[in-house]
Amino acid sequence: MFPIAFSELIQIFRNRLVLVTSFIIPVVVSAYFVRQHETFAALGSLGYIAAIVLFTVAAFGLYATTVTTLASRRQNLFLKRLRSTAIGDAGILARLLLPATVVALVQVAAILTALAMVAGGRPTYPCWWWRSSRPWPC
Repeated sequence: MFPIAFSELIQIFRNRLVLVTSFIIPVVVSAYFVRQHETFAALGSLGYIAAIVLFTVAAFGLYATTVTTLASRRQNLFLKRLRSTAIGDAGILARLLLPATVVALVQVAAILTALAMVAGGRPTYPCWWWRSSRPWPC
């Protein structure tokens, strides 16, 4: 599983379009939202910012990267050669999309951590979160 995924990770860094859509666009948009978090918190909430960041990373970092990867592998007949091996279709897709998925998950974790640090630390929970067995009341 890992040789195909590792070669796919190398291909991500070689292709400029995929590199821009998977790294630069999500980081720039997320940096903008983290920098302007006070403005957006006044409009909605910090959860609103987190949702937009997750959507941006998922839309650009994951979707565009996977579509570009699969289209280029289909165009150069790499998918057809992989289908002649013992690996099934689901295994081929999992191996091809593993690097893009891992990169997107790392980006989401890093960006949400940065947003939490800038916004002030621990989240606040609604009263229903705390059960009656807890020593502190709402």
